[in-house]
Amino acid sequence: MESSDSRSNSRLVNSFVIGVGLGLLVGLFWAPRMGKETRDKLRQGADEGLAYLREEVDKIRENSWLTRLGSLFCRHRTDGNQKNESETT
Repeated sequence: MESSDSRSNSRLVNSFVIGVGLGLLVGLFWAPRMGKETRDKLRQGADEGLAYLREEVDKIRENSWLTRLGSLFCRHRTDGNQKNESETT
């Protein structure tokens, strides 16, 4: 015998699935564009979204403490090598 909580959850899930399905059907019938146009627009939006995400990830990488630490280490090594070269010449 099911508890009232599991029946309530089951009804909620069923209602959600039915709502999503009805929303998709209404959207398809009332869509202002043809299918190919809609797919092209979605593809363009996805491409733009990916480009934006790549740019943001690059910014995060550039500003991360690990990158700054690495550049500081490289700069310190370079400065140390220049001092050693000037001492030997």
